[in-house]
Parts: sequence; C-alpha cells; structure tokens
Amino acid sequence: MGGQAMTFTGDTGPTNDIWKRTNKTANVVAVITEASFPNDQQKLADETAHLSPETFGQELKKITVDAPVYASHRKIPFERDIESQIRNLRDRRARVLLEKNYAL
Repeated sequence: MGGQAMTFTGDTGPTNDIWKRTNKTANVVAVITEASFPNDQQKLADETAHLSPETFGQELKKITVDAPVYASHRKIPFERDIESQIRNLRDRRARVLLEKNYAL
C-alpha cells in the first residue's frame, strides 16, 4: 500500500494490453520499454517485435501515466540515431535509458 510501481517491457512490438494495465496502476514512477532500431529500419523492427523511435512515440500516446518513459535496448550501431530520434519526439516523458556494460 502506498508503494511505487514501474512497468518494464521488451520485445513486444506495439501493444495495448500492457499500457491499459499500466494506466490503471497507481503510483507508476517509471516505464521502461525499448527502441531497438532507428526509424529507417522500421521493417526490421516490425519483423522482430521491436520498436523504433517512431513506434515508441506511438506507444507513448497510449500511456496516460505522468512518469518518464525510457527507451532501452538500443542496438549499438544505431544508438546515436535512436537517441536523436527519441529527442525529436518532443514528449517531455520520453527519455533514453543509459546502459552501462561492465566487464566482469
């Protein structure tokens, strides 16, 4: 009771059910989903159940909670393009999750 919630998705492609549940959940403080390929790779994103910044933006419109929505799982060769395209969405909730790989 009175806790915080977070939604974490990946490899779903566009969805409605997850966002319906998220929108009904109290105290959502963050949503983490993915944008794996840049917009010019939309066909590949669709075929592999991933999002591009364009489809990430479409998913944002389905999310009514007032929380940051982070794009994760960016394919390394496309990171800069994806980050730029996410910024160009001009939605104050849209963020890029900074991921750090540590060598063991």
